[in-house]
Amino acid sequence: MKRFALKFYAVVALILPFVCYYNWKVAPRVSGDLGLLNLVPYGQEYSSLNVNDMIDEQRDSLCATQIHDVREIPDYPVITLGDSFSNQGLYSYPHFLGRDHGFKVGNLERSSFYMPVQDYLSLLNAGAFRAGQTVVVEIVEHYYVWRLCWLDFESTDYAELCPINHGKWEKDLLSETARWVRLSIGYNNPVRKFTLNKDCFSHPTRSRELYVYREEMGFLQMTDEYVSRALDNLDRLFRLSEEKGINLIFLICADKYDSYEPWIEGKHPQNHILDPLPKDDRIVVMTPYIRELVAAGVKDVYQINDGHASTIGAARCAEVVAEAINKTAPGQP
Repeated sequence: MKRFALKFYAVVALILPFVCYYNWKVAPRVSGDLGLLNLVPYGQEYSSLNVNDMIDEQRDSLCATQIHDVREIPDYPVITLGDSFSNQGLYSYPHFLGRDHGFKVGNLERSSFYMPVQDYLSLLNAGAFRAGQTVVVEIVEHYYVWRLCWLDFESTDYAELCPINHGKWEKDLLSETARWVRLSIGYNNPVRKFTLNKDCFSHPTRSRELYVYREEMGFLQMTDEYVSRALDNLDRLFRLSEEKGINLIFLICADKYDSYEPWIEGKHPQNHILDPLPKDDRIVVMTPYIRELVAAGVKDVYQINDGHASTIGAARCAEVVAEAINKTAPGQP
């Protein structure tokens, strides 16, 4: 019994310092969706810097109506439909599209928000849109090929329209400490870190550190066959939209990795899956526009602790989308 007690207290003595350090030094400073994934203490104060100073959460109203009923879709000249980039509320490009460019925007919220292209196609087949509408279908860069490849052009089965549940972090001290230790030694980390050759973020100690989702490196497994199939399906999607009188804008939001790739130090892979896209006013690729801002010295176009653009990037996206709408559907209210 005494031997067991000694072993027990030895284990506790070994674990306790890690638990205490994580609980008092790391956990209180975890912020952003990348912070939650890899438990890096970026600091809560970073989110209060001027990366989001275009928004006053206490006074501003969302300028894109969240649509949860298919019957409401025809009421809006401009419909936005996308993954997490479209569903950031006050911090999303649909909000700025309404606030800064005067469009009456309805954003479709769905319970499953990672299949926006199929959802659009299924809603189109179901007759949910009216002729004359502009629909902006948004997909993040590293998903665009996969989502286009496997489209079902006969489906009318779309994801349910309902408010998205943005869950809160449920803290479990022991399991989170174990996860922090595991991620700290680099085992099975869903986040990759790169070093930049200039200050791209206003974080006081991590201004040259780039954190991205590991899944953004999926282009390394991409084949020409998949890209070709995706582009064929995109062309078919445009033709079907035209037949039904819908002005489709296909928006590809920039991956964080690709946005900062020209400034990454050392040997690293380059992403070429966007190169075969045709030049078309209906196809909006945000990567070059985001890079322009970074090249001009604008900091925090993306947030260091988050996989999404800041209000700077979201507002620029809205500007580019507005230009596309004005070119493809002049006079769109």
